[in-house]
This record gives sequence, structure tokens and C-alpha cells, in this order.
Amino acid sequence: MVCLDLQKGEEESEELSAARAQLAQEQAAYEEEVTLAFVPSQDSQELFLAALTRAYERACEALLSEHAALARTEHDNARVLNNRCGLLWTLK
Repeated sequence: MVCLDLQKGEEESEELSAARAQLAQEQAAYEEEVTLAFVPSQDSQELFLAALTRAYERACEALLSEHAALARTEHDNARVLNNRCGLLWTLK
């Protein structure tokens, strides 16, 4: 790798100045190309966020529904277990 730093008192040659300018231009062009290629547009971002929010809300609803169903099942199981234990206790 070529070191482009100058020592004190040295002046930059025209060739070196041109190379630095060309490098800066190429870097800017590359950054713009990457931005266009990999950064989604604002509309795409909004659509993705809306879809993600909707999926999250539906998942939360499903989780709460399943939790409520499980709680009911556990309550019914506990009631049956308590009733049977009570019956078995009175029969002895």
C-alpha cells in the first residue's frame, strides 16, 4: 500500500493531487451505488414496517388466545383433580 502522507515542508505533486481527487470521486460513486443497491426506498421501508407490525400484532393476539385457552384447560384439570381427590377421600 502506498502511503500518501507528506512530510513537513513537502508539497503535493499534481499527479498525487489528481490521484487523490480521482479516488475521492470513485469512493463517492461507489457509496452512491451501494446506497441505491442495498438501502430500500422510503416506501419499501414503510411497507415492510407495516407488515412487520401487523405480523407482530397477530402473533400477540394468537399468543394471548392460546394462553387463555391453556389457563382454562389448567383450571378445568385442577377442578377435576380436586373433585376426584375429594371423592376418593370421602370413599375411604
